[in-house]
Amino acid sequence: MSSPRSSRRAAARLLPLSAATVATLSLASVGIAQPGGVGPACEVDTNSPKEMLVAALALQRASTAADPAAKQAALRNTMKELTNKADKWRSKNPLGYQMLYGQTLGFWIGVEGQPLVTTRGAIGAVDTPEESIDLVAASDLAFKAVVEGDPACAAQVQAFRQNEGWLAMTRRALDLSSTNADSAKIYAQHSVTLLPTNNPYPYQVLGIVAQRENDVPGAIKYWGEAIEAAGDDSSYKDIRQSSLFYKGLYEVQYARELSGDEQKSMLNNAVASMKQYLADYGQTQDAATVMQGLSEAYTTLGQTDQIPGIYAPMLATPDAYTDYQLTMGGVLASTAEKNADAVTFFTAAIGKNPNQRDALRNLAAALYAEKRYDEMFKPLETLVSVDPNNVDAWTMFAFAYQGKAQGATAPADKKKFTDSLIVYSGKADSLGVKLTVDEFQRNAESVVFAVRLEGNAGTPKANTLEVEFLDASGNVVATASESVEPIAKGDSKMIRLEAQGSGIVAYRYKPLS
Repeated sequence: MSSPRSSRRAAARLLPLSAATVATLSLASVGIAQPGGVGPACEVDTNSPKEMLVAALALQRASTAADPAAKQAALRNTMKELTNKADKWRSKNPLGYQMLYGQTLGFWIGVEGQPLVTTRGAIGAVDTPEESIDLVAASDLAFKAVVEGDPACAAQVQAFRQNEGWLAMTRRALDLSSTNADSAKIYAQHSVTLLPTNNPYPYQVLGIVAQRENDVPGAIKYWGEAIEAAGDDSSYKDIRQSSLFYKGLYEVQYARELSGDEQKSMLNNAVASMKQYLADYGQTQDAATVMQGLSEAYTTLGQTDQIPGIYAPMLATPDAYTDYQLTMGGVLASTAEKNADAVTFFTAAIGKNPNQRDALRNLAAALYAEKRYDEMFKPLETLVSVDPNNVDAWTMFAFAYQGKAQGATAPADKKKFTDSLIVYSGKADSLGVKLTVDEFQRNAESVVFAVRLEGNAGTPKANTLEVEFLDASGNVVATASESVEPIAKGDSKMIRLEAQGSGIVAYRYKPLS
């Protein structure tokens, strides 16, 4: 029999992305240019000439109008004032004009149902009313003109760009990111145009869309831009965290398709991304997945000596981490062939969650690697009580007896242990139904349990998969079940169960025949 190895599958989990992401954004800090100037460092003034002052006051009314019809009426009036014989007075204060013009178009972009390309007359302009106007492009050009004319106004323009139009484009991009990739990309690009800096939302959308379209290099690029745009702004913490998460893991994934220097370069990028994630978010649940990705990167680079450094903080203070994180630390230690560390991790994980299937199985594997065969039986007895139809669970008993037989000196002991090896190996082979857990997703108030059943009996029987979901003390929090028709030998069936309840961290199911 070949030696057992510690194992734990960890996949990148696609975090929810929706308009709720920006639902808490407030435009309270976004105003309009007021008479008397817009800031102490910005020399642009909108109170002169009098025609501009009238337009500014009209825009003020539009910004405070609660009724949509009244708001649009006020915006049309603003455009009327801005375009009524403007060639006679606009040159007296061109930057003030562009400031008001850009803001007015921003409000128009935010109007529900407003076409982004329309005629000037449709939004209230009285000069060249039949001429077409791209609201997003025109607003951007107006704000650019202000900053080019007076760079000291850059901060004020940045604030004015973060307006109702920007918020509408960003929300639409987020809303459509999972259902309409083409439209989501368009709105995301509009969001970037309206707010070119310190605006990570559209880049996150573009990254998610690229990932769903299997454009991994594009996804990596956009998540990097989201990280850069988020910077150290605490209000963008969640976006920065998720973008770092995705970027590092997909850099590892993409590296699998590369070779030579290209692969090495991509893996080094992945290492940088994931080390940064662990430095900033090492206590989060997703850190375990990042740790596994970083381990793969180091292994492919031939730098397995770096793996202990990944889990060193957990080894120093295991009580500060969850059973899931500790289990992943054990897997990393096993990968680095630090089996004593692995035993420490898996034991600590079981201490927090006595029925943690992965920790139980991997503890037995680590003890086998340490030749501590007698210690394997306790975790294995718990393992087969929670996962009785998993071939792996029973095979581990055979490995324990194999180790004992190899170390026995008395012929009677060697025979006894060899006989036990054969019994447990036969038990694994004779299971009527083999069960493999494909997913055990632990949420705050619910759980998802997905398994693959494979028929292994010459005369298959009907079964009922009955699962109990347990808390850390082993108490039953919830149950779920599903009837299973006889499964022919070699055939398989997928079952997915869900249950509600808080504090679920483990499962136990009744044996299938």
